[in-house]
Amino acid sequence: MLGQGLLPVLGTRTLAQLHDNLGALAVRLDGKQLERLDAATRVRREYPYDFL
Repeated sequence: MLGQGLLPVLGTRTLAQLHDNLGALAVRLDGKQLERLDAATRVRREYPYDFL
């Protein structure tokens, strides 16, 4: 999310969850991985937007 200019809101209840979430900062995805994720999660626009 940070690579796309978005700032995630962390919703944690415990310190362990916070540590897990902060550990995600070390994860880096290359362009091909991001494309695959975008394709897999793309929301199809249906009626009435599909004809506009």
